[in-house]
Amino acid sequence: MRTSKPPVGINRSQYLAETCNGFSMEHQQKTILFLETGTQGGGSFVSLYQYLVAMDRTRYRPVVCFLNRTLFIEKIEALGIPVVLLKDPLYAPARDPLRLCLRVVQCGIERILPVLRPLFDRMVHWKTARGLAALIRDEQADLLVTNVQIDRDGFAVSAAQAQQVPVVSHLRSNSGKGFTASAARKANEQVAAFIANSGATRIWWSGKGLDPGKVTVVHNAVQAHSSDPVDLESEFGIPRGAPVVCCMGRLIPIKGQDLLIEAVAALSERFPALHLLLIGDGKEQKRLQKQACACQIQDRVVFAGWRQNALNLAAASSVLVVPSREEPFGRVVVEGMLAGVPVVAARVGGIPEILTDHVDGLLIEPDDSRALAAALSRIFTDSGLVDRLVDAASQTAETKFGIPAYVERVEAIYRRALEGGA
Repeated sequence: MRTSKPPVGINRSQYLAETCNGFSMEHQQKTILFLETGTQGGGSFVSLYQYLVAMDRTRYRPVVCFLNRTLFIEKIEALGIPVVLLKDPLYAPARDPLRLCLRVVQCGIERILPVLRPLFDRMVHWKTARGLAALIRDEQADLLVTNVQIDRDGFAVSAAQAQQVPVVSHLRSNSGKGFTASAARKANEQVAAFIANSGATRIWWSGKGLDPGKVTVVHNAVQAHSSDPVDLESEFGIPRGAPVVCCMGRLIPIKGQDLLIEAVAALSERFPALHLLLIGDGKEQKRLQKQACACQIQDRVVFAGWRQNALNLAAASSVLVVPSREEPFGRVVVEGMLAGVPVVAARVGGIPEILTDHVDGLLIEPDDSRALAAALSRIFTDSGLVDRLVDAASQTAETKFGIPAYVERVEAIYRRALEGGA
């Protein structure tokens, strides 16, 4: 095999040794430890799983750490990726008595003395942080990736710093009540890079004090699934041919299902067969059921609960609506676009970065049930508009939110962090 000549003044054997060593360092497989602090298995779990399926395993060796047992443990282990389960008192399941007590204390601190939040975090998470530091050491991790966001995962950043391991932190929502200016300064010093799931999320966290120069926007990727429509009549008793409004998401105030019930009630006289299909569960279900009764449409509102085949149900509907009051990114919007159903969504958070009004979806102002009703009426009466929206939406979703492009952008950030840059 031919080799290049060494520079003048450099011993040949020394040159070959240094060249080979440089090559091996450049191509050495790096271990990345991913930390997921979520409790149930939402969008952050989905994004992590999608990345792990498609990542470059020749360059990176993944290890995943969860704080709660969810179906994603088995899914990730099936990929041949080691999974470690740690326990944490604050990030325990929602009904855990100790967690409930700690959440009351945390909310009180955030409201009255936010300056004490870092001390509270150290006291609550100290055992978890110690376990994570040991895991970093035992797995010889080269990089820690926190998969939720910095206000939750600050304890992990400290654990990584103690092991002299760089950190990349995802930013997935516009919430962080206890995230103070001093916490932002510490995060800017200790985190190599932040990944925001939308431009709106980047702006929000920059406003909380994060260095915008360290925050890169990488929109979530969405996997195209088989979305064969479900027979809604056999599944829920919804008559064939009836217009069906579908909404997927947790039943919580910020998701805006109450606005959707108002809009459907307003359209009930004009479209007497209209049905509303709510997919998801949450603490607002009883209140929403009472609202449907008050609007006298309880027989046309289906509370389907959490469904494994949610996208198939959406594909069988007339329209997918995302009436959120807050939406950092809006994964469900892209899922609807890929499912071949027209999408109507509120102009909040990252949604305008996904949809272009009257091009691949309809955008309405948030908290406006009248505007929502008007948009739905157009969907039910203008088949030409629906065809144009659906065709353009499919192209947009496949082009902008494909998984290969997402993996490439994320791994570029990981490489810079491993090399010591931001």
